[in-house]
Amino acid sequence: MKNEAKSLINTLRNIEKKYSNENFSGMIAGGYALWLARSNGLIDVDDIKKFLATYEDNIEIQMFLNEQLGGHWNEYRRYITMFEPEELKEAVLTITPVSCRSYMTGTAKGILELVCAILDLKDNDSIADWGAGIGEFICHAFSQVPKAHFWGDEIGTTAFSIAKIRAKLLGGDIQIEQEDMFLPKKASLTAFDKAFCFPPFGLRLGGMPNVQKFLETFPSLPLIKGACACEWIFALKMLSHMKSGGKSVLLMANGGTFNSLDAPIRKYFIERGMIECVIALPGRILNFTNIPCSLVVFGKENKKIKLIDATSLGNVGRHQTELSPADVQKILEVYRGKKADWCADIPNEQILANDSVINAARYTSEKIDIKYQVSFGTVIQSITRGAMLPSADLETMTSDEPTSFQYLALGNIKDGIIDDELPYLASLDERWLRYSLRPGDLILSKIGSPFKVAIADPQEKTSVIANGNLFIIRINDKVADPYYIKAFLESETGMALLQRSAVGSAMPNLSAKAIMNMPISLPPLRDQKKIAAQYQAKIDEIKVLKLKLAKAVNALSHLLDL
Repeated sequence: MKNEAKSLINTLRNIEKKYSNENFSGMIAGGYALWLARSNGLIDVDDIKKFLATYEDNIEIQMFLNEQLGGHWNEYRRYITMFEPEELKEAVLTITPVSCRSYMTGTAKGILELVCAILDLKDNDSIADWGAGIGEFICHAFSQVPKAHFWGDEIGTTAFSIAKIRAKLLGGDIQIEQEDMFLPKKASLTAFDKAFCFPPFGLRLGGMPNVQKFLETFPSLPLIKGACACEWIFALKMLSHMKSGGKSVLLMANGGTFNSLDAPIRKYFIERGMIECVIALPGRILNFTNIPCSLVVFGKENKKIKLIDATSLGNVGRHQTELSPADVQKILEVYRGKKADWCADIPNEQILANDSVINAARYTSEKIDIKYQVSFGTVIQSITRGAMLPSADLETMTSDEPTSFQYLALGNIKDGIIDDELPYLASLDERWLRYSLRPGDLILSKIGSPFKVAIADPQEKTSVIANGNLFIIRINDKVADPYYIKAFLESETGMALLQRSAVGSAMPNLSAKAIMNMPISLPPLRDQKKIAAQYQAKIDEIKVLKLKLAKAVNALSHLLDL
């Protein structure tokens, strides 16, 4: 960006921050108004207003400019002749939002460069931007292929107006429409060669009438539940308007690549060979959220999926991680076939057998060699989550007096040992008793990291209820010793396997299915029992040392009483 454009952006920001905490849209409006003046020989604010009323053919843009500048048009009077049209144009096209508002969720430049390179844009392409937002993708793509045909749609009025303004400044063959993309499209809407979609994160679309009607056009599509990652529905819409042999890219939150709720719809895409590649991006790659995200590249007749874990790349800044041109090039080289230990080509059948998980880290981590390897599920009699007691109910149930009911929470497990004094419950509905712990039950935290492991040893005539953040795992003691299993899970190898079986980066969590499928080392039972005895002896030693420590700390607090 030229220094003149930077100076102009600072001028616009200084004007607009007087009138709004969110000044991005005002800066766009002010810059565009000045560009109109300079490009059409206007010398006063009143001239700009008259010009807009007679010339500007888009009522939304007129309304946008008046809404943003209506109270302070005169602020721009002295700047009308200060900047050249090209400087104003560059500023309006390159101003980036820093707000978290939904219509101003900026797409990082590195992502745009990567997406455009993957799409391999050509001048004769027809290119779609589904959910165009403020037009960042179209601006970036246009800079590379100005002769291509561009189409974008955006439902938000402010974002649409900004995208429309930018399209007018770019010129070329660009069509921006304001509409709900799930409404039936006009017959004139053609299929596209290339497409990009960056949908809002966290929307629940399944119950919306327009979306339901759209989904009904896919008879074999699995049932879409309300909390399903909306990005897959946007992907279906994007793919329904692609030419044969076309390529498209979706930017989505990582949760949709691994969570169990989305497994059926992932399976739908994988079984039809629609996913070519998934690229896990570095954390904090977006300026408005810390949610980890991935790029999903779609194609046709893919028998395997290239999974790229690019999470270690990027320059970590104070507010955001940025992909440098060198980082983008590294990813592209691996995408195009270069071997790397952070990339794996996984057959569709293998992915389908793994709950259709397409999270790159699950397949690219370093292999762990395990002696006597078996699946954890082979030694598990049963696995259940603890009681999902509502916190409000739990507060009313807690008792200060000893009762025959106690409650085990995650915080009651310290250094692999369950607290001696657990909270008492005054009473307990019979339906919760099925979550009572038995001696020898293995307790494993659902959320890490690190994951907590303990062995239950409740007192006689006492029911200890585990809470919903814990798994209750009943081990078949004819083939495995619970204390050995605990020792293995707490080992360096065990913790690495738990971490690898978990999904999510900000808050890794385990599913029962992942635990059952996780490999463990299971030596002969006699060898397990030797290790278990040594482990229990060390636990007893730790308990004695903790008791001594508690006594010493107590003595320190009473030194002045002597």
